[in-house]
Amino acid sequence: MIFRNMRFAASLSATFLVALTLLTPLASAAKPAAEVPKAVDLSKDLGRTEASKELNLTVVLQLHNEAAYDKAIEALYDPTSPTFHQWFTAEDFARYAPTQAEFETVKNELQRQGFTVLSTDPDRFSIRVHGTVTKAENAFQTEIHTLQYKGKTFDAPVREARLTGEAGSLVSAVSGLERHQARPQISVAKDLKTGVVVPKKPFNVHANISLQDTITDWALSAPEEFSYTSFGGGLPHADYYGSAYDENSQLTVSFTPMQLQAHYGLVPLINKGYDGTGQTIALVEGYGYAAAMTDANTAASIFGLPLLTSSNFWTVYPEGPPVDPDAADLTGWTTEIALDIQAAHTIAPHAKIVPRQARITRIRSPRCNTSSPTKWRILPQAAGKTIPRSSPAPQRWMPLTRY
Repeated sequence: MIFRNMRFAASLSATFLVALTLLTPLASAAKPAAEVPKAVDLSKDLGRTEASKELNLTVVLQLHNEAAYDKAIEALYDPTSPTFHQWFTAEDFARYAPTQAEFETVKNELQRQGFTVLSTDPDRFSIRVHGTVTKAENAFQTEIHTLQYKGKTFDAPVREARLTGEAGSLVSAVSGLERHQARPQISVAKDLKTGVVVPKKPFNVHANISLQDTITDWALSAPEEFSYTSFGGGLPHADYYGSAYDENSQLTVSFTPMQLQAHYGLVPLINKGYDGTGQTIALVEGYGYAAAMTDANTAASIFGLPLLTSSNFWTVYPEGPPVDPDAADLTGWTTEIALDIQAAHTIAPHAKIVPRQARITRIRSPRCNTSSPTKWRILPQAAGKTIPRSSPAPQRWMPLTRY
């Protein structure tokens, strides 16, 4: 249960990466900035995407000395290494950054192709540009088609993409040529007896009923046997013996902040002052969630947590705010964002919380197997010492830095 209009849920994870090496020249062999997605072969091709359709691209430049970079990352997780858990600093990152000349070469080529530069990374790792499908096809020597898969449409390049000119060998990846909606990775419980999804339950609290009277932390029934057959009673047939979810249909399964604190053994620590005071948690999120603080404070007021204010909660938009401030609601991400905020607030009640809202687009890069190139770093505005995220991408390949 999440608190979007008085609902709650919780989950938390964290990651950091670091590396040290000398600057070496880039490899001369150029790789495609974007490969053809595997989904293209599985989808129905509806033809070329409308030429005048506008898009934003994030062009990621090649790192220097990538082999040494990868080796240093491995050392971070080796307890015998002298750099074990030695988190990245801005100075360390600079050792791998493209040169100013390389950066200008890529930027100039993008502008020559008619793109408008929206923003640039201060450390020269990426450039964000705006243009049309036609400009993107010409600049990256590909075709962008609209495809359909299981009733959903998306745009994607149907040939490997590579930026024109000398700049092509300096580009590692481009985000935005393939455009589809990233969907939250949330599973919905099913009633094992009926196979039907457990429905959402209305949340009504009045003077005579408290929230605690409507929820339970007992999710499973005692073990029992279930028999399943196909429609009409024929084969196949299966028997299951075990617990069923949602034993009491009158209650909603949820955990209060206090129950979670007790489960993780945090109560004695919090009572001794280890409650997040002086710390900042930067949350890597997607899209926008205008009511995030209001919803989190609904939960906080009910469960006795400190209220969030502008001094301990603010949102950072490194790539610019979304056109619609409620983009998370429109795309189904509100649940995960609320989950992360309220979980962080539960585990560290007095920490500052800074959601860093990214625009979710997929790239292919061995250094960033995740949603957005700007997830490479939590920007200085966020100042996060702890960086949780709930995306399913392998976290060890996120070169996030501590400031």
